[in-house]
Order: sequence, then structure tokens, then C-alpha cells
Amino acid sequence: MNNKMKKIFALMIASALTLASFTGAFAAETEEVPAEETAVTETVAEETEAESTEAAEEAEEKPVEEVAEETEEKPVGEPTDETGEEPVAETEPQEPTEDPEKTADEVVFLDMPDNWTTQALKNAVKNGLLFGEETAEGMMVKPDDNITRAQMAAIIVRAFGATQTADISRYPDVDQNAWYYTELSKAVAMNAFQGDGKNMNPNKNITFQECFTVISQVMFMSYDDTTCLDVFSDRAEIAEWAVPYAAAIVGNGYWDGIDGKLLPTTYITRSQFAVLMDNLIQIYITEPGTYSEFDKGTVMVKSDEVIISGTKIQGGLIVGDAVSGTGFTLVDTYVDGILTVRGGGHNVHITENSSVGRTHLVTPELTVTFDGTSESRNGGWTCHKTDKVKLGGILQ
Repeated sequence: MNNKMKKIFALMIASALTLASFTGAFAAETEEVPAEETAVTETVAEETEAESTEAAEEAEEKPVEEVAEETEEKPVGEPTDETGEEPVAETEPQEPTEDPEKTADEVVFLDMPDNWTTQALKNAVKNGLLFGEETAEGMMVKPDDNITRAQMAAIIVRAFGATQTADISRYPDVDQNAWYYTELSKAVAMNAFQGDGKNMNPNKNITFQECFTVISQVMFMSYDDTTCLDVFSDRAEIAEWAVPYAAAIVGNGYWDGIDGKLLPTTYITRSQFAVLMDNLIQIYITEPGTYSEFDKGTVMVKSDEVIISGTKIQGGLIVGDAVSGTGFTLVDTYVDGILTVRGGGHNVHITENSSVGRTHLVTPELTVTFDGTSESRNGGWTCHKTDKVKLGGILQ
């Protein structure tokens, strides 16, 4: 081998050795993976495999219906209200301060007094005239609170069962969202209340003489001898306009004052007003039927299809505003006091030897028919605004 060939052979061997060295280093570098990276890769693989296994097991256990419900989407645009918008849950209407669901026998009033007003308060609650107020401490009847015009209006409406309303939107001081709004509109419709020309003053406290005036007008009471007021030491404090109304209340035996005083300009409290209402009306008929036994006292009829038969009423008789055109019938019954007719349409019938002290009709839309055997004593009848009393079937 000559020198030229030797040099070529040497270069080939050197190139081969260099290539082998480079290839071995690359292989070693490629196979060498850090231990940490290997551990992470293995952990991820194990977790992925475990999750896949659990999902498969859960899918096998869960019923097909449940899976379908979870994946089902809510229908688009359903439901909607008339405006095309999603409906909003209705909120409870604002409740009045007093709760009409409670009765005197069911509720313990923490502030119920133990005095001369107690029984009248209990009767007022039992008859649905007064309600208790629920407070953080418990139920309260608030006997010593002064009574407002709105509260008194509500009590009178409840007592007579008034249903007709009047438009009172012209009074700027009457909130249409107030609990008393409907009750006050009924009181105006029954001529129990009226405004001062501009305002109704619903939250104003009411005095004794104002109270006497409202009650006398609603009951159509009168008493000619005003000297019955002279027994009170504060007689001179009675306003001139209130004298006949105070005399009607006192003279007919519904109020005898407090400690020798009439207190005409003093605000009347809830318990005192309860006593006055208890003196005025003792018995309330609220269901249809025939009635023949009564305790002593004035009877208020607040239901249609009531017949009072074969008895004696030791007091007055009131056909309340709640009685509609289906009417009321008095059969073979003697009424000591006055018959006041506020409802019943043209179907109030006094029959079979019945007798009433006197008859008061409130509006010209009412008719009372007496058969030939019955009578209206003590001056017959008074129809306010018009005369519409039938005696023996003859329109008088």
C-alpha cells in the first residue's frame, strides 16, 4: 500500500470514529429523562385512568332517565307572561297592622287589661271588630292607644258589614296602599265619615264628642231632652254642634261617662271605644238560618236569609249593610227597641203579629213590608230621604 492510500484509509477511520462518538452521545442524551418528570407523567396517567373508571362505574349505576334530565336544556322562551318577559314571583300583599285571623279565645294578648273594659275588649275581638297586633314580644291589643279616624271607620264597617265603597281618591292625605283604604271608602259610602273639605285626616285621633256624633248618625239615634247631659261636671265643654249627638248616646243609655265626666274633647282609646260598641250592639248574626233565642241586647243581622221567629228581642234590631236583596224576615216577634234598616233591599218583611218600637230606613232604595197583623210603634217610621214603608201591603 503506497503512502497515498495509507492517508486515505487513515482519514476514513478517523471519520468513522467521530460519527460513532456523536451518535452515542445523542442516544444517551435522548434516553436520559429526569426522575421528576417521569413521576409526574406516571401520576397523571394513573389519575386519568382512575377518573375514567369512576365515570364508567357511575354511568352504569345511574338510571338513564336521570342522565337525560341533567343534560336536557331548559326550553327557550318558556314560560313568559303577557309582556313576553320571564314572570316574577308574586309578593304577598301588605297586611294591615291588625291580623283578622286571630280571635279572643285563640290568642293570649300580653297587654289585655284587667279592669272595667276587659270583657268589652274580648267581645270586640270575638265579634271581629278589633284585632290584635303581632309584635316581637307577642300579640298586643293596645287597649290604651288612642283610636284614629281610620281605625274607627274600620270598626264601624266591620260591625255593620258594609260592602259598598265610595271614591275617596280626591283626598290627598289618604294613601291608596294603606291597610285602611278600602275600609275608609266603605265608611264614607255609608255616611259614617266625611272629609273636612280637603283632607280625610285618617291618622288623626278622634274625641269622645266626635265619636258620639258618628255613632248617632249611623244608628239614626235621637233624644229630645238634652238636660240628660247636665249630670256631667264638664257639660260646658261640649261643643254646640255635638250636644244633640251626645244627648242621643247618653239619653238612650249607651254611655254614662267616666268618673262623673263626659270628656267631650278627650281622645277616646281603643278599650273605651270597645265598651261603647259593646253597649250599642251585643248580638251579631253572621250566618243564614232561623233564630228564636236571644240574650238581652240589640241584635245586628249581617247575613242574608235570616229569619227571626217566635221570640222577644230585649233591645233594638239592626238589619245591617251586609244584607243584600234576598232580604230578612221577622216572624211573630216583639222588639223592644228601634228597627234600623240599612240593608235588605225591598225584601225586609215584618209578619205574623210582629211589633217593633219604631222603624228607621236609611236610603230610598229600601222597603220594609208590614203585613196586616204587624206594627211599628212609637210614631211609626222614619225613612231618611223618602218614605217607603208598606203597612198591610199599602205603600205609605
